[in-house]
Amino acid sequence: MKTRKSISLISNHIGLDKKLKSKLSVSENGCHEWTGAKNYDGYGVIWFEGYSWATHRIAYELAYGAISQDSKNFWVLHKCDNPSCCNPEHLYVGSPSDNAKDCAERCRKSVGWRL
Repeated sequence: MKTRKSISLISNHIGLDKKLKSKLSVSENGCHEWTGAKNYDGYGVIWFEGYSWATHRIAYELAYGAISQDSKNFWVLHKCDNPSCCNPEHLYVGSPSDNAKDCAERCRKSVGWRL
């Protein structure tokens, strides 16, 4: 089985937490928005201990613990539809099919004539 990237690979959780919190801004809707570097989809990214990390995944795992390597629900999804949000209360774990279903239900991706 392929080893998935998880905070279990990180030795300095305190340093990672400090680095994450240094670039968060709390908005009126309760989102903890990442103000640092973002990828082309608007998700926050951070470089730490030789790895590039999605900030929402780091926020979730720092709050609730590492996601098991055996779990089929390994994706960290947003309840708030804000890709730069790192508020653990706005995040939950799910499978790739949960993500696709969520995306379709909320009309977040352009398909067909909307492209």
